[in-house]
Amino acid sequence: MKTKRILLICFTVVLVLLCCVSCRSDNQESKEPYSTEVKNVQFAAHGDYVYADWGKIYRFDRSTETFTIACTDPDCDSNRCPLECVINYFAGVSDGKVYFSSFQQFTHCTLLSYLDMATGECGTIKTMSEAEDPVTIFSFVEDGWWYYPRKILREGGNADNSNDYNLWLCKISLDGQNDQTIRQLKDSETIQMVGVGKVVTHYNGVLYTTDIQNGDVYELYSLTENGFTNPYTDLYYLDGKIYFLAASTTTKHSDYTQQNYPLNFLLCIDLTTKEVKQILDQPLCNFYLADNAIYYVPFELRHIYIPDNYKEHPDKVMICLFEDAIYQCDLNGENSKKLYSNDQIDFIENFVVIEDTLYGWLYDYNEETHTYDKTFFGGIEFDTGRVIRTEKPQKEQPDQTQP
Repeated sequence: MKTKRILLICFTVVLVLLCCVSCRSDNQESKEPYSTEVKNVQFAAHGDYVYADWGKIYRFDRSTETFTIACTDPDCDSNRCPLECVINYFAGVSDGKVYFSSFQQFTHCTLLSYLDMATGECGTIKTMSEAEDPVTIFSFVEDGWWYYPRKILREGGNADNSNDYNLWLCKISLDGQNDQTIRQLKDSETIQMVGVGKVVTHYNGVLYTTDIQNGDVYELYSLTENGFTNPYTDLYYLDGKIYFLAASTTTKHSDYTQQNYPLNFLLCIDLTTKEVKQILDQPLCNFYLADNAIYYVPFELRHIYIPDNYKEHPDKVMICLFEDAIYQCDLNGENSKKLYSNDQIDFIENFVVIEDTLYGWLYDYNEETHTYDKTFFGGIEFDTGRVIRTEKPQKEQPDQTQP
């Protein structure tokens, strides 16, 4: 009897140890869903999903490598669905929701909407009429608020006269219950980014910051006084700093097309100290800012195809303004290294990098037409060089044969 009791105790101890080891292994294998502190308007990414727009908004599942329309409702009215607008910009990700602004062609309205990533539920927080349409709809979510531009009828103005509307910087709570104005903007002033209690705007070659609390405006950086003309790319934000390519006044000349091509350089500006740094000496075509690295494609004037009669038809010369490779460097521009090269794919337009894989709009080179014209959403694994290609999906229509 005593022997059986000892064996039973030993068996129990072994079982407990096995359970502990099993639990520990599961915990070691599990990892937090992907998230990023970087803000931009081109993509939204969280967990296994990357959201991108191509007329309407699509979702790429990194775990299954499937590319689908973000709207999951087969009975949805496409003319009124916020996810199927003609223009979309991402405002941010918060509490499991993707926030985006869009222009609705059917109604000519501008929408501030959201998509619940878990349930697929889509809703609209604010609808702006055609008269209120700010034209440029960059907007950003920050600390429970949505910062956006809107045209507001001036006091005593005529609602039918577009000249009687003033452009304002506004904010609305994410529950849609509190809508406020912060300050009036100039007619062509555009919102570029939000961070550290400031809204960055651009007007006439100068970047400004607006203090969210009191609406005070300060000049942040004059592009025109420092050899640049305007931001060439959208702004990225991370840890109190903005990153962007600035279009410079220097150019590169092509003897075949007889055209000059402007050079763009990567700048970083601290929103608090106003310190400005040029991250890399070389001009770039595009870049992506990650939490701990910068991924970039250098500028290179390449003549891919030169016909014999190029002097009579310089428009037939196939020009590429990018090196056929993507590089990585630290946030300060140091420790640069080449990650991938492929002269048959154009991957410079818009992309994100998640866990050593590039995701974005890719273009295959067509040797017959001498253009990059076969567009698809896909990925490139830097460690293996594998290219992921997807087909552009169509929404499934409900079965009309059923009673």
